[in-house]
Amino acid sequence: MPTGNGTNTHHSVEYGRRFTIKTNQPVKAGQELINSYNQCNNCGGWADTVGTPEMFRTFGFVENYPKRYILSRDDGDKQGYRLKFDIFLDEATDQLDAKFLVPLCKGCVDFMATELRRLERIVKPNAKPEMMPQWEWDGSWNILDAYKVAFGVALER
Repeated sequence: MPTGNGTNTHHSVEYGRRFTIKTNQPVKAGQELINSYNQCNNCGGWADTVGTPEMFRTFGFVENYPKRYILSRDDGDKQGYRLKFDIFLDEATDQLDAKFLVPLCKGCVDFMATELRRLERIVKPNAKPEMMPQWEWDGSWNILDAYKVAFGVALER
């Protein structure tokens, strides 16, 4: 069973020499080893600055839960927003839940509601463009779905 951050591993790096990954709990034969690129034991400041969108941009895939969202906009004298929240699977209820890591403001709620309505209007075509690689097509729809789920769950909270 993964830990609270979704992982069941711990890793260490000796740059130029060795990368070691170990389990941080008992693992059954055939059980998946789960490592995080931004919420791991030695990811530096990535947990505070790198969320699901940045992970997708950098590595081209969307990690399993928990997913982190770090979004902000400063409009000067208009109402901006600063969002930082995790979407995680609550093992007790088997439901997705949101944990806000900064106070939620009206601008945040307005932003998520507006974006969710916009994202829900995007319809997946029947076929991908011929020149687009399959991994890029799939990843684009995965990140869209991740945003829709995240904003939906966060707004329910």
